[in-house]
Amino acid sequence: MEETKKKNILSWGCAIAGVLSLPFACYWYVGLILAVVSIALGVIVTRRYERNRMVTVGWICAGCYLAFFLILAIFLGIYYNIINLHK
Repeated sequence: MEETKKKNILSWGCAIAGVLSLPFACYWYVGLILAVVSIALGVIVTRRYERNRMVTVGWICAGCYLAFFLILAIFLGIYYNIINLHK
């Protein structure tokens, strides 16, 4: 019973952190932390127990946020390089 409860808590934490990373795209540092926490919790659950749907949801949402963040960082870097802001 205790192992199932621990697995459920970690799975819920993974899903909640992953889903909350998307609305916090406005505050990129909070969203980034939540996405990394979601991936870390998902890895812990997958290694100790088995993967379930909540872990998959957390990974998908965190992956979407990280992809958005990476694309945004690349475009901002290109933009700042074009306008020569780093003089």
